[in-house]
Amino acid sequence: MDRMKGKEGYMAVKVDLEKAYDQLRWSFIHKVLQAFRFPSNIIKLIMSCISTSSLSVLVNGCALDSFNPSRGIRQGDPLSPYLFILCMEYLGFLIEEKCSNGSWCSLKASRGNIKISHLFFADDLILFAKVTNEVGDVISEVLQNFCLESGQKVSCAKSRIYFSPDVVAELKEGVCDKLGMFETNNLGKYLGFPLKHKGVPRGQFNFVADRVMKKLAGWKTKFLSFAGRAVLVKSVMSAIPNHVMQGAALPIHVCDKLDKINRDFLWGSTDEKRKMHLVGWEKVIRPKEEGGLGIQSARAKNIALLAKLNWRMYHEKEALWAKILLTKYCSIARNNSNNPDGLPSSSNWKAIKIGFPVFPKGIWWRAGNNSRKSVWMDSWIQGHALRDLIVGPLTREDMQLTIAEFWGNFDWKWESLSFVLPSSIQEKIRAIPIQEFGSGEDVLMWKFTKDGDFSTNSAYLRVRLDTAETEN
Repeated sequence: MDRMKGKEGYMAVKVDLEKAYDQLRWSFIHKVLQAFRFPSNIIKLIMSCISTSSLSVLVNGCALDSFNPSRGIRQGDPLSPYLFILCMEYLGFLIEEKCSNGSWCSLKASRGNIKISHLFFADDLILFAKVTNEVGDVISEVLQNFCLESGQKVSCAKSRIYFSPDVVAELKEGVCDKLGMFETNNLGKYLGFPLKHKGVPRGQFNFVADRVMKKLAGWKTKFLSFAGRAVLVKSVMSAIPNHVMQGAALPIHVCDKLDKINRDFLWGSTDEKRKMHLVGWEKVIRPKEEGGLGIQSARAKNIALLAKLNWRMYHEKEALWAKILLTKYCSIARNNSNNPDGLPSSSNWKAIKIGFPVFPKGIWWRAGNNSRKSVWMDSWIQGHALRDLIVGPLTREDMQLTIAEFWGNFDWKWESLSFVLPSSIQEKIRAIPIQEFGSGEDVLMWKFTKDGDFSTNSAYLRVRLDTAETEN
């Protein structure tokens, strides 16, 4: 939205619901379950679980008499998240209805005609729309109808509206007045991630380091042995920063700060008293097999998690996020430009590109009987390309030969090659299982794990190896 130019402006509305779980009406839940055509006996069972609950209030540590609520679902109940998601689908239906009749114009996310009108994750809501004179009334009507049916209440004081730069001030004021919400230049965080805009501060990811420091500060170093501190550092580093690292490239200064926090805690240093670090950090972060403690470097861990994002993008091509990124940044026109890397791109795509160098080094293809992969140039022989194993001139027919042409009648067509392969390589090819049934398509595999599934730890080790080779 920051780079949008032209006469049409767009906006993003971050909606805050007051006590979303507590406000949900039971009659609305029943209506939604019927709309989704749940069997009557299942509906009766679900409603019984909801309506027979009892609550009690603690006053000075003593529980008062229990009472039965008349609305709401309980926090912590395994059933509650599913019921809430089903109820939020009703709001999605209302929005789609307005989009279909043209009164609500969605945000066009890419040139592939992918449009977004809303993003829901439980009670975290963001609405997208083209700014017009009527859009404020339309959104207000949708939210009011939903609240009347469900019992929900929008907190206008906490909700915010972000406008693209090309929206005139008069339209902004009109929309804000109709919705009763304030304009903002920064929507803050969504699902724990900062929503980036132009002019965001350099330290927007400092909260990651602050969380780690706060977690470790709660443990007094003098009460833990060196081994205990090492275990705690590994558990904190594998939990707190991971959520942000797997979707964003942390600035180098934040990664360095995370490493410093871990170093100081490991050796018992505090703000009041510094202690000597008896072993260099580069030795500490080595795997245990190499004599280290197995503590992971923040920067290398971030790159490994971004490599996983590349893996997910291939396997989840039909997911909304993947379709938007692939359509926007992998178009033919963009790839054929003189300098595709120099073209404007979002922070998300830049993060994916940071993890990409690791991705091709770890993939190989498990070929199917309909494979269009090249026999010589693609990686399909135990993680290697045949060209990596054979040195020498190739004919034009060899270069154009596909795996589907090299395989037939449940055996390899050795005669299709211009020369005889060494017996050792033939044995490797014979050991490859070819997918004969089903679609017969190729399957992407990860060469650094036994089962072929992506592993962040294996990607991390590859990043460390690449870093060591670069430094040497």
